[in-house]
Amino acid sequence: MSWKTINEIIALASLDPAFREALQRDPVAAVLAQGFELTSEEQNVFQAFASRTLVEFCQGVLERLASPLPGEE
Repeated sequence: MSWKTINEIIALASLDPAFREALQRDPVAAVLAQGFELTSEEQNVFQAFASRTLVEFCQGVLERLASPLPGEE
């Protein structure tokens, strides 16, 4: 996933309350429903931050995707 796509998802969540709520309930389904594609690793990262506030979700996703996942060093 590109940083442009991550920024688009975050911007959409900031502007669209319905998407933001869907992101909190089921982030993978919410993102896929908007036409974004996620790898299985990205899906795991997004799911790990379900039920968090938008700020916590964004911070967690950005931190996890900015650094290598275990085994990717």
